[in-house]
Amino acid sequence: MKISVFNKRTGGKMRTFFCVLLALVCSAPVLTGCGSSGTCTLTTNITPEGTGTVSRKPNKTSFAPGKKVTITAIPADGYKFVGWTVTEGQAQFADANSATTTITLGANPTATIVASFRLDQFNSKITYGSFNDPRDGQSYRTVKIGNVTWMAENLNFEMNDSKCGGVNAATGLQYGQLYMWSNRSACPPGWLLPMRQDWHGLIQATGGEQAAGRSLKSARGWQSGGNGTDEFGFSAIPEDNDGLNGSWWSTEESNAGLGFSNIYYVFINSNSNSMVEAAGIGGMRHIRCIQLDKEQMAARERQMEEERQREQQRLEGQRQQQLENQRLQRERQEENQRLAREREEQQRQQRLENQRLQKERQEQQRQQRLEEQRLQKEKREQQRQQRQPRR
Repeated sequence: MKISVFNKRTGGKMRTFFCVLLALVCSAPVLTGCGSSGTCTLTTNITPEGTGTVSRKPNKTSFAPGKKVTITAIPADGYKFVGWTVTEGQAQFADANSATTTITLGANPTATIVASFRLDQFNSKITYGSFNDPRDGQSYRTVKIGNVTWMAENLNFEMNDSKCGGVNAATGLQYGQLYMWSNRSACPPGWLLPMRQDWHGLIQATGGEQAAGRSLKSARGWQSGGNGTDEFGFSAIPEDNDGLNGSWWSTEESNAGLGFSNIYYVFINSNSNSMVEAAGIGGMRHIRCIQLDKEQMAARERQMEEERQREQQRLEGQRQQQLENQRLQRERQEENQRLAREREEQQRQQRLENQRLQKERQEQQRQQRLEEQRLQKEKREQQRQQRQPRR
């Protein structure tokens, strides 16, 4: 029997397969809708198949109307109980989130309840802390590695542009949300997105770049024999059902202020023992948040303030450089304009000089013509006088 169950942690529906474990009967003629035999049918299922079992107390096949029945969800090795759900009919839980609880059946002759399990990626030898996100009530395990407290599971707070990583139908493993880097403010109050130095510190504290992947990966959920030892309780799981890669955002950019930027992140591959840093232009990745004590937070705030001041100084330096470049450009333009004006004046003076010289040449040529005309006239006069007879 295939049933869709609303999953509170992922904010969506997951399709799962149910395995019928018990058929309990409970009814009475005085209850509207009860069967003619005076009993009602109660069916208990599990999801996903093979992830656990359910026991009941009292352990019998029929109950009187209104009888309280104690039910217990027993996870298979490597799985954990998630919660109870009514999928058909009526049943009231004393605590739907408790593995052992009591139910009271309603008047409907048939009721079906489901025990949901999921793969437990956590290390049973680690003592985890816990944290409830006040924004949506979700609970997270936490673990301290070195001097930093980390979320031991991926953040699952839904935001604009975030994407549900989904649920593995075969294991119930919940991947948490995938986030754009624009969602880097997703961490709950009091928690921070790790800086590069935080990831570097984690890598060094867990064996170095070439070994940290294996020691941080969960012992379950990775494909191709890529499960880790999870000896520090970080319980890293892959991004999705392919089980091959996991990646998590840092806060910093590279090439910032140069017109483009790459965003730093760390990633683990199922076929490798490494956790390494990379930078990319985008994509969607998981988020692990960190929590610092008062001294660490004060130091981080001082560091962030120093970085903010350095960034301001860098931006101010860029602004001053831009102003200086603009001043130099203006000076070059003014100098070019001055030189252009000088060239134009020189050309004008040259034109005037050329005109003066041309006028002088023209005047000289005119005077020379006049002189030639005078001499010719004198010569003609002399010739005329020579031709006249003497008296």
